[in-house]
Amino acid sequence: MLQRPRRPWCGAICSNVRTSQRYSLAKVASTEIVDRIKMQLHNVTMMTPEQSRAARGLLDWSQQELADAAGLGLSTVRDFEKGRREPLPASLEAMQAALKTEGVIFLAEGEMAAGGPGVRLGKPKKAKR
Repeated sequence: MLQRPRRPWCGAICSNVRTSQRYSLAKVASTEIVDRIKMQLHNVTMMTPEQSRAARGLLDWSQQELADAAGLGLSTVRDFEKGRREPLPASLEAMQAALKTEGVIFLAEGEMAAGGPGVRLGKPKKAKR
């Protein structure tokens, strides 16, 4: 029985995947890597699921209200806060920006007090009408 040669760059994971699917998987993976590198270069601190829940609590927002304010689907917010999956960096930025607009201040780990990352409520940054 003649076996197909394995591609060293692909490994066992790609053995049953068609070429076009392999290309799409590689493209998605490389995009995620680039996004993470950009975040590190710009020193962007992404919020944690715990910070998201706490920030919503400070504003008395539901998950749906956060999703609407960020222009995302409810499942994105729900899955992130439950730790089921990590959204794309752009989605995290949108959620964090929506909360910051309402006055939430994100604190990095060890900032202002010993302990993990947190949030506090400041003055809303909404423009006057």
